[in-house]
Amino acid sequence: VAPKEPAGYLGQANVLLSMNDGTGANKVLQQLLDFAPTNVEAGRLTVTAALVQKLPDKALTIARGLQRSAPASPLGFALEGEVHMDQKRWDPAAAAFRAATAKPEGESFVARQYEALVNGNKTDEAKRVAADSVKQHPKNPQLLRQLAGVAYNSGDRTQAKAYYEQVLELAPKDVAVLNNLAWILVEAKDPKALAIAQRAV
Repeated sequence: VAPKEPAGYLGQANVLLSMNDGTGANKVLQQLLDFAPTNVEAGRLTVTAALVQKLPDKALTIARGLQRSAPASPLGFALEGEVHMDQKRWDPAAAAFRAATAKPEGESFVARQYEALVNGNKTDEAKRVAADSVKQHPKNPQLLRQLAGVAYNSGDRTQAKAYYEQVLELAPKDVAVLNNLAWILVEAKDPKALAIAQRAV
């Protein structure tokens, strides 16, 4: 690893995490944080490493430290949400993601808030959060894709279909979305499935 070069440390930590070596990754990341204590990606990976090591309390402490050091950023709040998701603590996860979404550029975490609410059996609130976010960001296909994925995985095919159709209004040639929508129609035995699938070719 080149001295004082964050990219090298981050690359090595990612490789170690892909091997489920949280201890090794944490050692590398601590070396990086010694000379770059405000490196955001290092903070994120340190939380991931703690979770790989089955140390959720440590991960939570790191996430909250990031909240204090960068209160305007959604990252620390989103990472707290991820820690709670890992522990299946749905209510605090939803609260943490809600705090993240309130920050500038925090809309990318709406789908995780939605998922936490769905997992916590707060379906009505989840749908309200999603609807409000789509209303605020109607031209964001990535948000719609994420919400569709969560809806599909939670078994709500009708809602997933609606979100995918909204994506196609913005990006009519999105191959992945066309394929996903076609599959939902196949499951519903809808004869329009083939026509949708053919649009992806």
